[in-house]
Amino acid sequence: MLDSDLRNFSSNMYANELAGNGMYELFAAYRNNELDYERFYPHTADAEAVNHLKKIFYEGVDNVNHSYGLTMPNEVDSIAAAKKLNVILISVESLSAEFMRLFGNPNNLTPVLDSLAQHSLVFTNLYATGTRTVRGLEALSLSVPPTPGQSILRRPHNEHLFTLASVFNKNGYESKFIYGGYGYFDNMNYFFENNGYKVVDRRYLSSDEIDYENVWGVADENLFSLSLREIDKTIRAGKTDIGAYHDNV
Repeated sequence: MLDSDLRNFSSNMYANELAGNGMYELFAAYRNNELDYERFYPHTADAEAVNHLKKIFYEGVDNVNHSYGLTMPNEVDSIAAAKKLNVILISVESLSAEFMRLFGNPNNLTPVLDSLAQHSLVFTNLYATGTRTVRGLEALSLSVPPTPGQSILRRPHNEHLFTLASVFNKNGYESKFIYGGYGYFDNMNYFFENNGYKVVDRRYLSSDEIDYENVWGVADENLFSLSLREIDKTIRAGKTDIGAYHDNV
């Protein structure tokens, strides 16, 4: 099997680039969409980075076990009983903070969201992990910063990762990814199905349950109706629900 790394015969990057076949490299980049992080990005050695994080993370903590290598285990204990509440994560396509009055917009475009912000825990110093929805889904499910090259959702061998669903499922929850479009887009169905979620997309809606649809998905109202139905099914089954509801219209 041909691999674009075959042209790397030298320690000189310029010589290797000149040795590459332009047309082959074009299709290899299109097919793999990968980038060698250590080669193209300035970085710190793993051990050095983890030691730096340990100094910050364990500052003031006595008897820290430093034998964990590159891992940083942490246990959080509480004297209060656990509350198994339903958890709903709603990701909305193209909803920039600049549309909300909370962040300075004078046009009152999001009155309900702004009213919720007045009696909720609001994070005002968060930043997007990329310019596409698939990056947001990656961040919400995996808690990872932006990665070079292709999103993890679209990469091969992205199964059985440690996700938000891993934590909830271990505690008796049923995790669902509910999407108003067809989840084969951006490989969403495959990723979520193989990482602890039950996938529910627009195929679960009959034609008479859809008031509006386009290539991206159904109307928000139809998606939320579907979501409530799925939550009710989970509750009737005696489980607690965590739903990641993604609007793509």
